Amino acid sequence: AVVSTQSTGEQRRDSCDSSKRLLQGDQSHVGTKATTPSPPPTLCKINVAGKEYITTYECLESYPSTLLGDPAQRQQFYRADMDAYFFNRSRACFETILAFYQTGRDHDPPDHVSLDLYDDERAFFKLPTI
Repeated sequence: AVVSTQSTGEQRRDSCDSSKRLLQGDQSHVGTKATTPSPPPTLCKINVAGKEYITTYECLESYPSTLLGDPAQRQQFYRADMDAYFFNRSRACFETILAFYQTGRDHDPPDHVSLDLYDDERAFFKLPTI
């Protein structure tokens, strides 16, 4: 049996960090010998009011009690015609919501977004208070 000494938060960051490197075209792992090959992360497309974001399911599912982290809750928003999850929500707020999934930390709302709107968006996506 393999025993991990990493905390859940460290594992989450590792999963999201490797996903970010993949999305950015990082090829540093090419040519290195791995003991066991791991499958590439499965990409997830999210469309927020017409703007597409791409992340990984692994990154989202690190927070299973949130809207995006729970496959059953997320599925309600899937649009087959777009091959994406569609949300008619604030794009400005979504940048920081996605950053929460990627970093595991709360982020301040963008300067041009009211605190009320930001709080409403966080509540919609069921983000925890950290």
